[in-house]
Amino acid sequence: MLGLVAAAAAGFAGGSPPRRLPSGPLIVGYTGCDQQKVIAEAAKGVNVVIWFASNLVRNATTGQPQVATGLNHTCVAEVAQELRRRRLPTAHMLCVGGWDAPHPNTSFSGQQWFEAWDEWNRREAARPALGFAGYDGIDWDL
Repeated sequence: MLGLVAAAAAGFAGGSPPRRLPSGPLIVGYTGCDQQKVIAEAAKGVNVVIWFASNLVRNATTGQPQVATGLNHTCVAEVAQELRRRRLPTAHMLCVGGWDAPHPNTSFSGQQWFEAWDEWNRREAARPALGFAGYDGIDWDL
């Protein structure tokens, strides 16, 4: 899966610039979309929020790589908006895998997985009306 990292770096060369992590020590918190809990933890210093959980799977109908998640991206975008309003800088990562979840299908290259994730992130997860351009990256929990 190191190919995914290389593909991500290559993908930024022609697209949007990479987003940055907050400066200083990183304090990480995992969560579902519990708005008040996330805001309270960010106020205590958490500056990297990892939203749980998703998987990279082969779409049964199309056979193409797909991001599968039950997360409410509008909820995530609203939390991100409120954190910005309160001037609490945070990075928002999407957890991939965990708790006996399937590993990404290795018949797809890292480049293919990155392209599928990047398109999904921009088209499905992003909420431009709320100022949310999508997740800043992924947390591998394989």
